[in-house]
Amino acid sequence: MKTLKYLTAISLFGLGSAAHAACAYPEVPSDLPSGDTETQEEMVVAQKAVKSFVADMEAYLACLDADIEALGAEATDEHRLIRDKRYNAAVDVMDATAAEFNQAVRAYKARGQ
Repeated sequence: MKTLKYLTAISLFGLGSAAHAACAYPEVPSDLPSGDTETQEEMVVAQKAVKSFVADMEAYLACLDADIEALGAEATDEHRLIRDKRYNAAVDVMDATAAEFNQAVRAYKARGQ
């Protein structure tokens, strides 16, 4: 699942467009816990990292929307296609990250913590 996230994230940068240059793609949390051995404190730190990532990703998505709106009538079908691909890929990465963390939470709770 991590591999899919990183391949998706990398592919986003290949869809370059001047209209989207100002939108900074957030860094995906790289060391999410498995839930098998982590302490409560480690799980809380990971939870904060995921929440921060999701918030940053939501800002990125809003930036993509704003870029298209700023182009107005100059927005071409190509601009919209690139925006849609970036947007959808970002949502996929955000969902995969949240799912991975949720799986770790279930594993943590299964340990009786």
